Amino acid sequence: GLQSSLGGPAQDYLDGVISKTAFEDEARTYSTVAGLSSLVTIAALVLGIIWSFRIAKNLQQFGRIITWKPGLTIGVWLLGFCTLGIVNFFMLREHWKASDPEVQPGDPSWQQREASPLISAWLALTIVSVLIQIGIGAANAVSRAGNGALAA
Repeated sequence: GLQSSLGGPAQDYLDGVISKTAFEDEARTYSTVAGLSSLVTIAALVLGIIWSFRIAKNLQQFGRIITWKPGLTIGVWLLGFCTLGIVNFFMLREHWKASDPEVQPGDPSWQQREASPLISAWLALTIVSVLIQIGIGAANAVSRAGNGALAA
């Protein structure tokens, strides 16, 4: 993706086609976009942790017996990428069902309720996003290998 787009200008600089200043401008753009992307990702993670922690805390105070307790929600969000979001899906699904206002406090029938299809859509989008990132990485690796083979 963005990192591989810096390869062309780097090669141009090494070949003497562009100046050091022009290359540094390209690198600065890359660094700025990468930094902003990282900040957005971290902010989304922090908000997800705070949101889920608060939901789990509210559900406990509402008398729901839940698997994904407040402290555990932190670990789920921090390690969710290791499971392609599947563990996050189970937590979000349980919290959604437990949040059903039609079920009285202490009544376990919320567990048999349906969760919103939004939770499944979130999981699908998460997995598709990971697959796209893997595909882009593989394409870049193949491109670099091909370029290296041509240069040899």
